[in-house]
Amino acid sequence: MRARKTLAALIIALMILLNPMLASAAPQIIFTTNGAARQYAPGAVLLVQGWVGENQAGLSGIPALVVVQNGSNTIYTSQVNTDSSGFFTTNFNLGAGDKAGDTVKISVHAASTTQEDSVTIASQSKTFEFLGGSIPLSSANSTLTAQPVPSQIDLVFNSNVNFFNNNQWPSAGLPSGVTSFLGLNERNQDCISIYDNSSGNQINCSVVLGSSEATYGEYYPLDSSVKTNKDPVDSKVVTQKNVLRLVPSVALSQGTTYRIVIDQDLSANSSASLGESKTVYFKTEAAPVVVVPTTGGGGGTPAQNISTVKSSEGKEEITVDPTKVLAAMQKGEPLVIDLSTLEGAGNKEVVVNLPQEVIAEAQRQNQDIVLNGPGYSIVIPAGALPANQPFSLSIQQVAGSGLPTTPTNLNQMTVYEYNVGEGGSHNFNQALTLSFPVPQGTANPELLCVYFLNETTGQWEYVGGRIVNGRLTAETNHLSKYMVAESTKTFADIADHWAKNTIEVMVARQVISGVSDGEFAPDRQITRAEFACLLTRALHQEKDLSDSGFSDVNMNDWYAGYVSRAAKLGLVCGYDGKFNPDATITRQEMACMIMSAYKYSGGKLDALTDLTFVDKDNVSAWAVDSVKGAYKLGIIQGRGQGLFAPLENASRAEAAVMLKSLMDKVQ
Repeated sequence: MRARKTLAALIIALMILLNPMLASAAPQIIFTTNGAARQYAPGAVLLVQGWVGENQAGLSGIPALVVVQNGSNTIYTSQVNTDSSGFFTTNFNLGAGDKAGDTVKISVHAASTTQEDSVTIASQSKTFEFLGGSIPLSSANSTLTAQPVPSQIDLVFNSNVNFFNNNQWPSAGLPSGVTSFLGLNERNQDCISIYDNSSGNQINCSVVLGSSEATYGEYYPLDSSVKTNKDPVDSKVVTQKNVLRLVPSVALSQGTTYRIVIDQDLSANSSASLGESKTVYFKTEAAPVVVVPTTGGGGGTPAQNISTVKSSEGKEEITVDPTKVLAAMQKGEPLVIDLSTLEGAGNKEVVVNLPQEVIAEAQRQNQDIVLNGPGYSIVIPAGALPANQPFSLSIQQVAGSGLPTTPTNLNQMTVYEYNVGEGGSHNFNQALTLSFPVPQGTANPELLCVYFLNETTGQWEYVGGRIVNGRLTAETNHLSKYMVAESTKTFADIADHWAKNTIEVMVARQVISGVSDGEFAPDRQITRAEFACLLTRALHQEKDLSDSGFSDVNMNDWYAGYVSRAAKLGLVCGYDGKFNPDATITRQEMACMIMSAYKYSGGKLDALTDLTFVDKDNVSAWAVDSVKGAYKLGIIQGRGQGLFAPLENASRAEAAVMLKSLMDKVQ
C-alpha cells in the first residue's frame, strides 16, 4: 500500500523535474466527474473530464496525472495529455471492495499545479428506468394510435443520461467560448436503435443533445396518451439531462409501425445500467390524398396533372381540376394541396382556385382542405367555406418595408399576406389554422408569437401562437396580413431567477405582465383576483362585463370582468357569496381553479392516485381530487422535503409556471 503512494508521488515529482517550463506556467486545472448526484455504487465506472489552461486559453499537449485514492488505497493512476484545446478525459472503475460511505479523492496534477475533488461511494438509491417519450410510445404493437410523423424523438429517463456534472464548474477563468462543461455520454450513443417493424430494416439514427432546457418538461409516460412533466419515481421535473434525443437521418414513412430498442447496457451518468433491454412501438399516420400541381409540358404525366398552372412575374396561380380529385376525395381523406413544388413559391404570390364541385365534395365528406407551402400551411375546415360557390385564396410572404411599426419589445421576423378573392380580407364562421416555419436566427421558439394587421386601426394585434410539431401555429377566423414576431421583453429582477424563461414566455403569450415596465416581482404573492385574471387570459377568454354574482366584486373593479368570466365558466367559486378578491391565493385553491380550467378545455386524466406528501392530511377535503389531478399532470409541484404546502400562498413566478404547464397541456 505504501509502495503505491510512493510510486504516485515519484511520478508527480518526475513530471515537475522533467518539465520545468510547464512548472513555471502554473496552469489552471478544472475537472469534473459524471453524475450530478456525485454518489456511485461500488464497481461503477467514473469518467474524469477536465481542462488545463492559462489566461483563459487552453494548453495543448500538457501531461496531466490523474490519481484516485480511497484513504490510503490508490485505486487508479494514469497520465493523459491535453488535446489542442486543453481538454483531457480518462475513466476508471471503483473497486468492488470499496464500500458505501467511503470518500474517494481525485487529484489532477499538471506541472506545478494540483486540483483535488472527492466523490462518495454509496449503494444505488433507485433503479435506472425508462419513463416515456416526446411522442406516445407503447409496450405492445397491437393497439397503436397513429400520430404525425416525428422528425425527432426524445426518450425520457429517471436519471441523468447524457451530461457530465457541471455543478462545480467555476464562473471565472474559463477558456474563450466555453461556458459549461457538458458532454454527451458516448457510451449511450450505440444503445438506441429504430426499426421498421414490418420489414425489420434498421433506420439510421443519431443521438444528440437537446438545444435548450426550455425544450423539455413534458413527455408521454410509457403506454399513456396523457402528457405529464413529473418523474413518477421521485417527483422530479424532467430536465434536459434526463433526455436522449434521436434524430433519424432520413424522414420516417407515413402509415408505418416502428419499434425502438433500448439496449440493457444503456447507463445513467451515475453508472447504473438499464439492466434489461426495452422495446417500444409507435405508428405514423397514413398519407392523405395529396394534390400536386404541375406546370404541364413535361411537368408531369396527364394522370398527375390534376390542376392547371398559370405562371407570371411574381405570381403562380393554380386551379384544381375536379375531374382529377373527386374520386380521391371520396375516400374520406383530407385534401392536401402541395404548393411547395411551384417554382419560386417561397417568394411569389401563390393563388389557389377551388372550384365549387371540390368545395361541395369536401363539405359532404366533412374534410379539411390543407394548403402546404414551403414551410407554411393553412388548414381550412370545409364548413368554413361558402357553399355553392368557388373559393380563391392567395398567399404571399411580404417585405417589412411599408408595413406599420412593430409593437415595442417585438422583433419582426416574417410577414405573410392572405387575400380572399380579388385582394380582400375575409371573416370565417370557423377557425382556420395557420402554421409558419420557425425563422432562422430564433433563439427560443417559445418566444415567437403571431400578430395580425387590423385594417381598420392600422395596428398589429396579438393573435397567439404555439410551437406544434416544430412550427409556429395559431388559429384565426380572419385572413389579412400576419406577422411572426419574437418577444424580447424581460425584466431586471428576473435575470437570475429560476423561472426567468417561463416568465418571458408567458409575457410573450400576453398572459402575464410586470408590475411596472422594468419590474416583474417574481416572488411577490399573488391574489385570488390576479390569478382569476391570468387564468381567463391563459384560456383566451374575453372579459364578461355582467355581474359576477359576488357581493365583494364591484363592477368598476379592474378585475371584475375577468372574475365574472371565470365564474360563468365554472373556474372559480366563492365563500358565502363573496370572492375575497384581495386575499392571497393558497396552493390548494390554485389547484382547484387550474383543474376546473383543464376540464373546461377538454383535458383528460387517467385514474387518480393517492398523494404521498407528508402533509397530505392538511389538504382540505374539497381540494383533494384537484390537488391529486394537478400534481399527477405535473402542473403543480411539491415544495421540497416531501411537502405540498396546501395552505401556503403561491408567488407570481409559481403562477406563471403553473399556467404555462396548463396551456401546454390543453393546446
